[in-house]
Amino acid sequence: MKIDVKPLTIRVPGFRFGAAACGLKDSGKRDIGLIVSDVPATAVGAFTANRVQAAPVQIGKERIRGGKVQAVLVNSASASSCRATPSARACWRRAAISMPTASIARSRAS
Repeated sequence: MKIDVKPLTIRVPGFRFGAAACGLKDSGKRDIGLIVSDVPATAVGAFTANRVQAAPVQIGKERIRGGKVQAVLVNSASASSCRATPSARACWRRAAISMPTASIARSRAS
């Protein structure tokens, strides 16, 4: 069943949102999103309990452990699971590329 969804413009004070097509999807549609808080924000996460976990899950668990995050980078095309080291490097690279765009200092990102 297809459900029609009406696009809405929602503004949340202190947060910025963006999306872009970066080539993950063959269709050329937007496939990556960035959510940024003006200041580090309280964060919680729910993660899989599976023994096999994609690099973004492992890194997400590590980063959220402190209870504060300032940005969340998401994609709608690839979980990068079962790729071990190359996937982890790609995940960290995406995060590093996002920080200057979101005006986040590296000292706050560790």
